[in-house]
Amino acid sequence: MVLVGGIGNTAGVILGTMLLSLVRSAPGATPLLVTRVVKCWARRMTDLTDARVLALPDGADLALSRGTDFFHVGDLLDERERAVVARVREYCDAQVAPVANDFWERAEFPLTLVAGYRELHVAGGTMTGHGCPSLSAVAEGLVAAELARGDGSIATFNAVHSGLAMTAIGLLGSPEQQARWLPAMAAVDKLGAFALTEPEHGSDVVRLATRARMSARSGKTAVAAPRGSSSLGDAWRRTETHRASCS
Repeated sequence: MVLVGGIGNTAGVILGTMLLSLVRSAPGATPLLVTRVVKCWARRMTDLTDARVLALPDGADLALSRGTDFFHVGDLLDERERAVVARVREYCDAQVAPVANDFWERAEFPLTLVAGYRELHVAGGTMTGHGCPSLSAVAEGLVAAELARGDGSIATFNAVHSGLAMTAIGLLGSPEQQARWLPAMAAVDKLGAFALTEPEHGSDVVRLATRARMSARSGKTAVAAPRGSSSLGDAWRRTETHRASCS
């Protein structure tokens, strides 16, 4: 039923009901039916799908790619974006997944994986210019999903560096600030962080208490960044007009 549920439409519900009926009456037919369904789907998979045989996970490879694209999301990408997603998938399988648990147990950010992340050329996501990859929103989402599958810390690093830090500069920075920081950040020669976390309630922009004035600042914020690695931090605070701002 897990496989059938992936169809995601009325036909899937009808087919699922038929399968349940057949399984109840003839349990021995289940492997044949499931095999036929898998083979049918395998013929309709996109270029993002690996040519590997589907198998149930055994617990030792849960972070590795299953090589599936049941909803044909890959059809929405162009050839360049498919190559980007495939590159990220390989990076997670070969470099991230094998060492993620060790870093997690040591509560240590995997700085050694930044070099591989740099080679992916995904920093900047949907942004254009300044060396950014100019991905579609779908491609950027698939990149984030692949990174999250490999390791949550790497996915968070990408979200902070490429998302919070670079996007804030792209949307709010002056042309001089964009020219100064974005090319180096897109090349991952400099890493970005964000200062939004406050001791009373964490990273909650709605409850942001730090205030900024032209002559002084009040409040306490903390920078969320890999220790000893950040080149730039975006500091968030609330202005006198009660709007959140970044600098």
